[in-house]
Amino acid sequence: AGDAGPPGDQGPVGLPGNASAAPQRVDCKWGDWTVWQECSRTCGDGQQRRERSVSVQPQGNGRNCVGARFALQVCHLKACPWAVALPGGAPRRQQALAMLTALSLAWQVVRL
Repeated sequence: AGDAGPPGDQGPVGLPGNASAAPQRVDCKWGDWTVWQECSRTCGDGQQRRERSVSVQPQGNGRNCVGARFALQVCHLKACPWAVALPGGAPRRQQALAMLTALSLAWQVVRL
């Protein structure tokens, strides 16, 4: 495998094309969908996404692709632990938020 040599002679000139022929119409075509991505959340409601791309571009006055380039769907792997109700009625998440709010207020008072 050495260096490339000089270019060869030019080939023969082809026949002239038909200037009056209309270009062939080619409609757009979608490629296959990708597999669904992982759920955006490990618990509770999340979403998954999949995509597709154009495999054939429209030509010669062909139709554009119709439809979405991506799709979304809801996924739910399992309930979140803080969504479980505790005795007393309020779910863990609400109790945790109340505690964080109280701590935040206490921290602001200490900083003053």
